[in-house]
Amino acid sequence: MVQQKIIILDFGSQTTQLIGRRLRELDTFCEIVPYKATSIN
Repeated sequence: MVQQKIIILDFGSQTTQLIGRRLRELDTFCEIVPYKATSIN
């Protein structure tokens, strides 16, 4: 099974954290990264 990842761009809003928490509650892997990130490792 292929693991899927959701990337959330953080523009400084509290909504970003709420979205991340809701996704984790659904057992979905997500990562919050700053919108100025140049690459995701």
